[in-house]
Amino acid sequence: MKQQEESMKLVEKNIVKNVKELTKEHLLWILAANVKGLGDVGVMTLLGYIDTEKVTSAGKAKAYFSITPEHGNLKGQNHKYNHKAKGRLYGIIVKGVIMAKDPLYYRYYLRMKKYYATRKDWVERKDEPAWKSKIDHLAKRKVAALIISHATEVMRQNEGLDISAWKSHHDYNGIPGKTNVLTRIYPTHIFLLSLILRQA
Repeated sequence: MKQQEESMKLVEKNIVKNVKELTKEHLLWILAANVKGLGDVGVMTLLGYIDTEKVTSAGKAKAYFSITPEHGNLKGQNHKYNHKAKGRLYGIIVKGVIMAKDPLYYRYYLRMKKYYATRKDWVERKDEPAWKSKIDHLAKRKVAALIISHATEVMRQNEGLDISAWKSHHDYNGIPGKTNVLTRIYPTHIFLLSLILRQA
């Protein structure tokens, strides 16, 4: 059994290596280099599930991963989203950046937890079962939405597709980057980051 497990790990390692080699010029790897905890499997998840031709806005990408307001996931509702993609988004990507305490996304997560925990309507529900878990999920949902927005923009930019829908959005937060093609820090992004750093 142990030998079989080791064999599977080796196969997985080789798959990651091969995919990385085939896609090494993709801008998403540059984003990953600037995001702690995103990792190879996280990048492969995004590359595998996001169709840049169909996803013409951050909203459409979020809907596909079920992280838009209308995707409440209430029992009995039938939403058109990819369950596997959503599971990997939360189980690999969001979990990864939070555990690695990425300077942007982890602070955003803490900021959102504080926001929901002190918001009047949620304070009034504090006696509900699993209240802390609900607050935690809401914060992670915000992190997931921001990651998907950034990743989709990068992917469309990589394909030379129009990204004006991202720039025109009312709460646009530019992609985290350093001295490369992804370095396009907009005023709203600077404001968001300064807010997070002040209140985290």
